[in-house]
Amino acid sequence: MDYVLGIDIYSLNSPDDSSNANNDPNLKAANWRAVYDSGVRFAYVKASEYRADAGFAERMQYAKAAGLLRGAYILPHFELDNVADQVNLFIQTVGSDQGELPPALDLETPGGNWPVGRALFKKIKDCLDRMSQAFGRKPIIYTSQSIVRQFQITNPAWGMDYDMWVASYPYADFVNRLQYTDPNHPPMWSSKYPPQPDGYKPWVIWQWTEKGRIAGMGHENVDIDLFKGTYADFLKWAKATAPTPVTPSPQPVPPQPQPPQPQPVPPQPVPPMPVPPSPTPEGKFVSYTVKKEDTLGGIALAHIRQYHIQKNMFEMIDAIVAANPETITNKNIIHEGWMLKIPTS
Repeated sequence: MDYVLGIDIYSLNSPDDSSNANNDPNLKAANWRAVYDSGVRFAYVKASEYRADAGFAERMQYAKAAGLLRGAYILPHFELDNVADQVNLFIQTVGSDQGELPPALDLETPGGNWPVGRALFKKIKDCLDRMSQAFGRKPIIYTSQSIVRQFQITNPAWGMDYDMWVASYPYADFVNRLQYTDPNHPPMWSSKYPPQPDGYKPWVIWQWTEKGRIAGMGHENVDIDLFKGTYADFLKWAKATAPTPVTPSPQPVPPQPQPPQPQPVPPQPVPPMPVPPSPTPEGKFVSYTVKKEDTLGGIALAHIRQYHIQKNMFEMIDAIVAANPETITNKNIIHEGWMLKIPTS
């Protein structure tokens, strides 16, 4: 079965958030590129919920540079009576760069306090209409069968007018209640799974785990999605062309400090005993033990700065991989406790 991998992220759970990148632009870009290298080809980025999600515009640019197709989503609070204000904030936050994918309306009640039935239908349709008018294309609806049944929003008159993105998390290990986590081995769908929301179009995107693990996002749980079809199908659905990842420009490396000049030594009455020279480190390497939150990009940048190495981050990553061929078989995956040889020249 053909599929295209995606993720959906927000300010506290993203390749460029503070826990993953420590506000380092090089590391942010490297993490996003690691996401792309792991097979992910699209990202839905949260733009607003009550207020604008911090870093939205920057996050969209990092995703674009990495080669991902992007879309923005809003998580509305329908327990409030200000749908128009919430959508206007979403529109303002997205601005001129809405990405390549349809905007998404996230129907998952944050606090469980939504109205039900007809009152909720009216608010949802108002939100959808405002988004369609602002962006010139119909939104995709994110929800689940359980949500539409809980809040009595099954079989709307407009249910077949919008594409659907459904959430349902099967167990990889049913006995221990463990979800699938590996983006390279997602669960497969069938005619009965994931469950289809009643009275809506058949799903095109499926969020199949909320506990995925993706290179570039440390040890965080990640929402992972799949589009049902080939990449060509995906581009056709999105009405987009395949983006090309941007190769970042090398960052300037500070000049190496000049070694201190030797001081004159006064003559000694008795010549000292000869001292054997200290052995030269073989191949100019240092050893480094991988720590829990390390990424290969972070290790590369730290050693570039410490040893004033005349390489950019991507060249340094390649050098580290080349120096550890038996340990590093995938540059996007390293593990705590590994002992690595780090080249210092």
